[in-house]
Amino acid sequence: MTRLTWAALVAATAVAVIALTDAITHGLTGEFSVFADGGPAWAEYVANATHGLLYALLVAVLVVHARRIDGGRAAVRWVRRVLIALLAMLAVPFLLGLAVPGDGPAWLLGLTTAGFVLGFPVSTVLGVLLLRRTGMRLPAVLLTAVGAGLALALLLAAIGSDFAHPAYAEALQFFGVALLGRTAPTPAVAPSRARDSVVAGE
Repeated sequence: MTRLTWAALVAATAVAVIALTDAITHGLTGEFSVFADGGPAWAEYVANATHGLLYALLVAVLVVHARRIDGGRAAVRWVRRVLIALLAMLAVPFLLGLAVPGDGPAWLLGLTTAGFVLGFPVSTVLGVLLLRRTGMRLPAVLLTAVGAGLALALLLAAIGSDFAHPAYAEALQFFGVALLGRTAPTPAVAPSRARDSVVAGE
């Protein structure tokens, strides 16, 4: 894996831990964790920094590995581009939050919310489109499961459970996109076949 992929995976792990901690804390106590809105200043800074960095890295993965992800398919290319735009809509506000603490303008909040919500179905569609690609099987499964994670959160909300939280879909999305940068292992070549290739001049 490239350094970019490793960096994206590390950031995905950090933000997934924050999100799932928030979900579990709320489920058990009815209160959100310190990393939620309204928490202490240091927690808000950590949350903004990790989220902003993660979304920026996920955008980078989708851009740098564009040719490999697309595989020459127009549908995959367009869905990937839409996801890039949505993730960028999330990266910018979080990174701006580091320099300008406090709530941003209402239009920016609306833009961020739209990017956050739409990112789930778009990630799911990308996963479905990549399911038959052997080298993309793991990230494709994770991205396809984003829809199930979102459905779980909505179901829990419908029954009034305190465990209702988008963290389940978020974690799947983070790791799914990050792993799109993983290079598929090269299949081993049998010794006899290798000798035949040398003799044939291949």
